[in-house]
Amino acid sequence: MKPDPRIIGEVLPIAGIHEPPISADLNEVRSTVRQLCRGRSNATSGSYRLLTLNVSPATTTTVTFPGPPGIIGPNSCIALCPMSAHAAAELPTLWFSTITKNSFTVTHSASTNTDRKFRWSIQG
Repeated sequence: MKPDPRIIGEVLPIAGIHEPPISADLNEVRSTVRQLCRGRSNATSGSYRLLTLNVSPATTTTVTFPGPPGIIGPNSCIALCPMSAHAAAELPTLWFSTITKNSFTVTHSASTNTDRKFRWSIQG
């Protein structure tokens, strides 16, 4: 039996369209679905970014995402991961006062600590 050319990536005789061969095997698909069911996803801003809170007297820090328009929006969920003890101590006072197209503002307490660093990512 001759293989179906639409599956193996040959030129389709009628449409003249070339489709690339399928690279993922069934085990890769299964593994990806399992990871998603466990709550794991790489559907974020592409990589983690670093945010350092502004020092006193400032009580806000604004982040503008340099990526493509629309990556951050009003319905985005922004996750923060503290990278120092001072950053972890700051978590109870943090809140996102503004989330707009491609930027967000974090409101925080005033502090002279310069190591209040967070990794952050975006979903949605």
